[in-house]
Amino acid sequence: MVPIPFNTDGRYTRQQIAEATGVDRELLAYWSKEGLLLAAESEGLGKGKYRLFGFEAIHIAALLKELGLYGVQTAGLKQVAQLLWSVLAFCSQHPDITEEVRFQAASLRRARTSYPVRASVAPGTEDPDAAFSCFEDWLESHGKIDPKAFEIEPWFDEEADLAFALYLDLFTPAIFDDFDTRWLFTHAGDGLIAIPENLNLASFRPEHLRSHIMINLPRVIRPIWMR
Repeated sequence: MVPIPFNTDGRYTRQQIAEATGVDRELLAYWSKEGLLLAAESEGLGKGKYRLFGFEAIHIAALLKELGLYGVQTAGLKQVAQLLWSVLAFCSQHPDITEEVRFQAASLRRARTSYPVRASVAPGTEDPDAAFSCFEDWLESHGKIDPKAFEIEPWFDEEADLAFALYLDLFTPAIFDDFDTRWLFTHAGDGLIAIPENLNLASFRPEHLRSHIMINLPRVIRPIWMR
Protein backbone atom coordinates (compact mmCIF):
# COMPACT_ATOMS: atom_id res chain seq x y z
CA MET A 1 0.00 0.00 0.00
CA VAL A 2 1.28 3.45 -0.99
CA PRO A 3 -0.30 6.36 0.94
CA ILE A 4 -1.43 9.34 -1.14
CA PRO A 5 -2.15 12.98 -0.15
CA PHE A 6 -5.69 13.41 1.14
CA ASN A 7 -7.79 15.62 -1.12
CA THR A 8 -11.59 15.58 -1.19
CA ASP A 9 -11.49 17.13 -4.67
CA GLY A 10 -8.89 14.71 -6.02
CA ARG A 11 -9.42 12.35 -8.94
CA TYR A 12 -7.71 8.97 -9.02
CA THR A 13 -7.09 6.19 -11.53
CA ARG A 14 -7.68 2.51 -10.82
CA GLN A 15 -3.91 2.12 -10.60
CA GLN A 16 -3.70 4.73 -7.85
CA ILE A 17 -6.60 3.13 -5.98
CA ALA A 18 -4.92 -0.27 -6.27
CA GLU A 19 -1.65 1.09 -4.90
CA ALA A 20 -3.36 2.96 -2.06
CA THR A 21 -5.69 0.17 -0.91
CA GLY A 22 -3.87 -2.99 -1.92
CA VAL A 23 -6.85 -4.15 -4.00
CA ASP A 24 -5.86 -5.86 -7.26
CA ARG A 25 -6.49 -3.74 -10.37
CA GLU A 26 -8.47 -6.51 -12.05
CA LEU A 27 -10.73 -6.80 -9.01
CA LEU A 28 -11.24 -3.04 -9.04
CA ALA A 29 -12.16 -3.27 -12.73
CA TYR A 30 -14.67 -6.01 -11.92
CA TRP A 31 -16.16 -3.99 -9.06
CA SER A 32 -16.46 -0.99 -11.38
CA LYS A 33 -18.16 -3.11 -14.07
CA GLU A 34 -20.62 -4.54 -11.51
CA GLY A 35 -21.45 -1.14 -10.03
CA LEU A 36 -19.66 -1.53 -6.70
CA LEU A 37 -17.39 1.40 -7.55
CA LEU A 38 -18.72 4.46 -9.35
CA ALA A 39 -16.60 6.92 -11.31
CA ALA A 40 -16.65 10.61 -10.48
CA GLU A 41 -19.52 12.41 -12.16
CA SER A 42 -17.95 15.11 -14.29
CA GLU A 43 -17.18 15.68 -17.92
CA GLY A 44 -13.81 14.67 -19.24
CA LEU A 45 -12.99 12.15 -16.52
CA GLY A 46 -12.09 9.34 -18.86
CA LYS A 47 -13.55 6.00 -19.86
CA GLY A 48 -12.68 2.35 -19.32
CA LYS A 49 -9.31 1.84 -17.68
CA TYR A 50 -8.75 5.61 -17.80
CA ARG A 51 -11.87 6.38 -15.78
CA LEU A 52 -11.25 8.59 -12.75
CA PHE A 53 -12.71 8.19 -9.27
CA GLY A 54 -13.22 10.42 -6.26
CA PHE A 55 -11.88 9.78 -2.77
CA GLU A 56 -15.24 8.24 -1.87
CA ALA A 57 -14.54 5.29 -4.17
CA ILE A 58 -11.20 4.76 -2.41
CA HIS A 59 -12.90 4.58 0.98
CA ILE A 60 -15.54 2.17 -0.30
CA ALA A 61 -12.93 -0.01 -2.00
CA ALA A 62 -10.89 -0.23 1.20
CA LEU A 63 -13.97 -1.18 3.19
CA LEU A 64 -15.03 -3.83 0.67
CA LYS A 65 -11.54 -5.30 0.79
CA GLU A 66 -11.72 -5.54 4.58
CA LEU A 67 -15.12 -7.24 4.44
CA GLY A 68 -13.76 -9.66 1.87
CA LEU A 69 -11.11 -10.74 4.35
CA TYR A 70 -13.96 -11.99 6.54
CA GLY A 71 -15.49 -14.03 3.76
CA VAL A 72 -18.17 -11.63 2.53
CA GLN A 73 -18.88 -12.60 -1.07
CA THR A 74 -19.58 -10.35 -4.05
CA ALA A 75 -23.36 -10.27 -3.47
CA GLY A 76 -22.87 -9.02 0.10
CA LEU A 77 -20.20 -6.55 -0.97
CA LYS A 78 -22.54 -5.21 -3.62
CA GLN A 79 -25.27 -4.65 -1.03
CA VAL A 80 -22.85 -2.66 1.16
CA ALA A 81 -21.55 -0.66 -1.81
CA GLN A 82 -25.06 0.20 -2.99
CA LEU A 83 -26.01 1.29 0.52
CA LEU A 84 -22.98 3.58 0.80
CA TRP A 85 -23.39 5.12 -2.67
CA SER A 86 -27.06 5.83 -1.92
CA VAL A 87 -26.06 7.37 1.42
CA LEU A 88 -23.54 9.57 -0.38
CA ALA A 89 -26.07 10.70 -2.98
CA PHE A 90 -28.71 11.50 -0.36
CA CYS A 91 -26.50 13.27 2.17
CA SER A 92 -24.60 15.29 -0.42
CA GLN A 93 -27.87 17.13 -1.04
CA HIS A 94 -27.74 18.43 2.54
CA PRO A 95 -24.18 19.71 3.11
CA ASP A 96 -25.28 21.94 5.99
CA ILE A 97 -26.26 19.00 8.22
CA THR A 98 -23.39 18.60 10.64
CA GLU A 99 -22.82 15.90 13.24
CA GLU A 100 -24.28 18.19 15.92
CA VAL A 101 -27.39 18.94 13.84
CA ARG A 102 -27.85 15.21 13.14
CA PHE A 103 -27.61 14.40 16.83
CA GLN A 104 -30.04 17.16 17.79
CA ALA A 105 -32.61 16.19 15.14
CA ALA A 106 -32.46 12.56 16.26
CA SER A 107 -32.85 13.62 19.90
CA LEU A 108 -35.87 15.77 19.00
CA ARG A 109 -37.47 12.84 17.21
CA ARG A 110 -36.98 10.52 20.17
CA ALA A 111 -38.21 13.14 22.66
CA ARG A 112 -41.42 13.80 20.70
CA THR A 113 -42.04 10.07 20.65
CA SER A 114 -41.33 9.68 24.38
CA TYR A 115 -43.09 12.70 25.91
CA PRO A 116 -46.54 14.21 25.30
CA VAL A 117 -46.98 17.89 24.53
CA ARG A 118 -47.82 19.99 27.58
CA ALA A 119 -51.33 20.87 26.40
CA SER A 120 -52.31 17.19 26.33
CA VAL A 121 -51.21 16.45 29.94
CA ALA A 122 -54.10 16.79 32.37
CA PRO A 123 -53.20 17.78 35.97
CA GLY A 124 -52.44 14.74 38.08
CA THR A 125 -51.86 12.40 35.11
CA GLU A 126 -48.10 12.89 34.80
CA ASP A 127 -46.02 9.71 34.65
CA PRO A 128 -43.96 9.70 37.87
CA ASP A 129 -41.34 7.41 36.28
CA ALA A 130 -40.75 9.63 33.24
CA ALA A 131 -37.66 11.82 33.14
CA PHE A 132 -39.80 14.73 31.90
CA SER A 133 -43.51 15.37 32.26
CA CYS A 134 -43.86 16.72 28.72
CA PHE A 135 -41.94 17.50 25.55
CA GLU A 136 -41.65 21.19 26.42
CA ASP A 137 -39.91 20.31 29.72
CA TRP A 138 -37.44 18.19 27.80
CA LEU A 139 -36.87 21.03 25.34
CA GLU A 140 -36.25 23.59 28.08
CA SER A 141 -33.69 21.32 29.73
CA HIS A 142 -31.62 20.92 26.55
CA GLY A 143 -30.67 24.55 26.00
CA LYS A 144 -30.19 26.03 22.54
CA ILE A 145 -30.97 23.70 19.66
CA ASP A 146 -29.86 24.57 16.14
CA PRO A 147 -32.80 25.82 14.00
CA LYS A 148 -31.65 23.41 11.29
CA ALA A 149 -32.48 20.50 13.61
CA PHE A 150 -36.08 21.70 13.89
CA GLU A 151 -36.22 22.23 10.12
CA ILE A 152 -35.21 18.68 9.22
CA GLU A 153 -36.95 16.92 12.11
CA PRO A 154 -40.21 16.20 10.19
CA TRP A 155 -38.40 13.92 7.73
CA PHE A 156 -35.42 12.94 9.84
CA ASP A 157 -36.47 9.39 10.67
CA GLU A 158 -34.28 6.43 11.72
CA GLU A 159 -33.33 5.71 8.13
CA ALA A 160 -32.11 9.28 7.62
CA ASP A 161 -30.31 9.21 10.96
CA LEU A 162 -28.46 6.06 9.92
CA ALA A 163 -27.61 7.51 6.51
CA PHE A 164 -26.08 10.66 7.96
CA ALA A 165 -24.19 8.74 10.62
CA LEU A 166 -22.62 6.55 7.92
CA TYR A 167 -21.92 9.57 5.71
CA LEU A 168 -20.26 11.63 8.44
CA ASP A 169 -18.14 8.68 9.55
CA LEU A 170 -16.87 7.62 6.11
CA PHE A 171 -17.01 10.59 3.76
CA THR A 172 -15.89 13.56 5.87
CA PRO A 173 -12.55 14.46 7.52
CA ALA A 174 -14.06 13.28 10.82
CA ILE A 175 -12.51 9.92 10.03
CA PHE A 176 -9.14 11.41 10.98
CA ASP A 177 -10.34 12.62 14.37
CA ASP A 178 -10.96 9.30 16.08
CA PHE A 179 -9.20 5.94 16.03
CA ASP A 180 -12.19 4.06 17.41
CA THR A 181 -15.15 4.60 15.07
CA ARG A 182 -16.58 1.11 14.71
CA TRP A 183 -19.23 -0.16 12.31
CA LEU A 184 -21.25 -3.34 12.70
CA PHE A 185 -22.18 -5.28 9.57
CA THR A 186 -25.17 -7.54 9.97
CA HIS A 187 -28.05 -9.04 8.02
CA ALA A 188 -31.42 -7.29 7.87
CA GLY A 189 -33.89 -9.37 5.91
CA ASP A 190 -32.04 -10.50 2.80
CA GLY A 191 -29.52 -7.66 2.87
CA LEU A 192 -26.22 -6.86 4.53
CA ILE A 193 -26.23 -3.45 6.22
CA ALA A 194 -23.80 -1.25 8.15
CA ILE A 195 -24.61 0.32 11.52
CA PRO A 196 -22.29 2.62 13.53
CA GLU A 197 -21.66 0.98 16.90
CA ASN A 198 -22.62 4.07 18.91
CA LEU A 199 -25.76 4.97 16.94
CA ASN A 200 -28.85 4.94 19.14
CA LEU A 201 -31.49 3.26 16.99
CA ALA A 202 -34.56 1.66 18.51
CA SER A 203 -34.72 -0.97 15.77
CA PHE A 204 -31.07 -2.06 16.01
CA ARG A 205 -29.33 -2.90 19.26
CA PRO A 206 -25.89 -4.57 19.10
CA GLU A 207 -26.75 -6.78 22.06
CA HIS A 208 -29.81 -8.09 20.19
CA LEU A 209 -27.97 -9.04 16.99
CA ARG A 210 -27.52 -12.74 16.42
CA SER A 211 -24.19 -12.19 14.70
CA HIS A 212 -22.18 -9.39 13.11
CA ILE A 213 -18.79 -8.30 11.79
CA MET A 214 -17.23 -5.29 13.51
CA ILE A 215 -14.73 -3.09 11.67
CA ASN A 216 -12.70 -0.25 13.14
CA LEU A 217 -13.20 2.23 10.31
CA PRO A 218 -10.32 4.69 10.84
CA ARG A 219 -7.79 1.85 11.04
CA VAL A 220 -8.93 0.74 7.60
CA ILE A 221 -9.08 4.19 5.99
CA ARG A 222 -6.36 6.29 7.63
CA PRO A 223 -3.35 4.30 6.34
CA ILE A 224 -4.42 5.13 2.77
CA TRP A 225 -3.78 8.84 3.16
CA MET A 226 -0.86 11.10 3.96
CA ARG A 227 -1.79 14.03 6.22
